[in-house]
Amino acid sequence: MHRLLEVSGAKFNIETRTVQEHGIVLLRDINGNITNEALRLFDSLNISKEQSNEDRLGDFTARITYLSFPTREYSPQNYKNKLLSMGHSSPWSLKTISILVVGLSIETVLEFVSGYANRSGRLTSSDTKAMNNPYYYTGNNARLESLIGDFVRWRNSLDTTDLTLNESNQFQLASKCSAIVVSMEPQEWEELLDSRLDPDTHCEIEYENILKRIRSTVPVSLESVLRASDANMKRFIEYAQDNGMFYKKSTNSYWYPSLNAGIPKTVKPDWVHQGTYRLHDLFHTILPDPLPHTNRFNYVITKFMGELFSNLIADGWAISILDQKCGVNYDYTQRHVYPLWKTHEELGYNPIEILKEISTIVAKHFLYLEKAPENYENYIKHYSYFYDTDIVWNARNYDKHLASRRETLRKTAEDNLNLWKNEHMYVTSSSALDLEDIINIFITHIEGILSGSLMPRGNGVKLGNLLSDRDDLRIFPHEKMKYGDISRKEYEECLITLGTII
Repeated sequence: MHRLLEVSGAKFNIETRTVQEHGIVLLRDINGNITNEALRLFDSLNISKEQSNEDRLGDFTARITYLSFPTREYSPQNYKNKLLSMGHSSPWSLKTISILVVGLSIETVLEFVSGYANRSGRLTSSDTKAMNNPYYYTGNNARLESLIGDFVRWRNSLDTTDLTLNESNQFQLASKCSAIVVSMEPQEWEELLDSRLDPDTHCEIEYENILKRIRSTVPVSLESVLRASDANMKRFIEYAQDNGMFYKKSTNSYWYPSLNAGIPKTVKPDWVHQGTYRLHDLFHTILPDPLPHTNRFNYVITKFMGELFSNLIADGWAISILDQKCGVNYDYTQRHVYPLWKTHEELGYNPIEILKEISTIVAKHFLYLEKAPENYENYIKHYSYFYDTDIVWNARNYDKHLASRRETLRKTAEDNLNLWKNEHMYVTSSSALDLEDIINIFITHIEGILSGSLMPRGNGVKLGNLLSDRDDLRIFPHEKMKYGDISRKEYEECLITLGTII
């Protein structure tokens, strides 16, 4: 265990036999590649190079279950065959992302084991000489470290010569340290981190600390890959987090994103698709939104532009980074914004210029029925199904749920909780704005986030939940409408009421 603590980067005290910080090593990354850190670890622990890197990972993971590493040359194939004949095959069938955690207590090992992950760890922690003089996890708690030291000295003073190895080593504390390799698909990692780090869910302190470190340092999702690879995406995501971003079940739905309505945990077929979907909702929480008592035109158009900009950033800008900077092997034809985004990149546009160009052309097409250039044809064809419905849906929401209560909503906006005090988040004009003005509000807002001149409101965590329960502010009920439910006639009639067509 001592050697494993050393090579994994854990912080520990050999004299007091305590661990202050776990060793965490990414062994296989989100692309399914064995990492350089893993290869250096294998070399340090004498894992034979006379086998493929994949088999070296299996070899190492098998040895974790015994906390025993080779001290002389051996036949890796014979070792593998021996374990396979014993039915110990899981180390050679790990899932995509595999992470080594060293120096965690047996109690926390069991937390990982209780999940549905593919994992290999030292679980039977007594019948092995590796546990004769174990380490104990204390974190940075000096008092706990002192108490552990007292226990170790007392424990070592006992005469256990009449006990078997197993019996003797059972007489240790449950906080004695072990190691585990946890292996899951990206979506599984995302679900584990979301569910156990939810502020409304209790999580044991040590387990929580490990998961927080994994979330902040190991790319296990689209969000974390982008944050590690691109300064702009890192800024967007951190802004959303500082704004009080939280995840929720997709069935728990209300519809005012700028009130921090939460990001649905929606399962999609692959981790890129799932991550893009989540990013789209993340951007909704930080982009401009209309006040519920604002001018009808501003309300409907700003809601539509929020949908459009979220889509362009998540499915265009972010996917471009994933493809061109991260080199992720993926069928990018499945992302419907990226091909259009990429054509603008090839023309020399920067991301802000692309956002302004595409949003202007797309908005004029869907709001004013202006013909878009030929290279927009596939994009328009795919998203007309969504955007037509979105425009009508927001108009109906305004007419049915907001228009009759404008005065109540205005007073609420002025008096309640200073909810709307950060006006940069909202379109507040009581008179109709030009489309160009609304687009510039979005562009200026995005530039402000990236430059750091706009700061998140911070205290907005779940205020939407509070307001949705207020009898005097029922702004969250919305029309039940599925995409594609409306006819072309209904869509055009809605545009006429907005004054964008005659």
